[in-house]
Amino acid sequence: MSEQSVEIMERADQLSLALISGPSPVTRNVLLAMTSDFLSSPRPDRDRLRRIVKRVGEGSGGHVLRCGGYGEQIRAAAAELAGVIEEDWSNQELKTLLGWTARLLLVRREDRPQEKKATQGQPVRRREERPADKKPKSPGWGISKSSMQTLEQLKQKLEDKGKS
Repeated sequence: MSEQSVEIMERADQLSLALISGPSPVTRNVLLAMTSDFLSSPRPDRDRLRRIVKRVGEGSGGHVLRCGGYGEQIRAAAAELAGVIEEDWSNQELKTLLGWTARLLLVRREDRPQEKKATQGQPVRRREERPADKKPKSPGWGISKSSMQTLEQLKQKLEDKGKS
């Protein structure tokens, strides 16, 4: 691994730690949403990325007004990315840096025990432990109780006709 690659990986590590350390940890999807055009372009435009990060961070498009922590994630990502964009990386190196940061955000999110399961600490209920349905199931293939009674009546009529 070249010295430049090591520097990129170290910076990606620092950036991912900065993004997840806030009160509302930035997820991989938020980072990729802000940088997707830059990352997917064969000729990335750093000035366009700079404008996107600045405008989204200022509230353009209403992204920072969204609830559920998304707005805080957008603000935090915009603040961190604004500094990274100004660093002395080539466009290709910046793409690599952002790609590795996204990967590290994903891995670190999976490693956080409090986010693995929202139901942590609650007992897992097995199928046998679930309470029985209150509505009794009808015999047959999804036939309702009244339809089953009608079928029984028709069956009885056919049996009566067959006897006479």
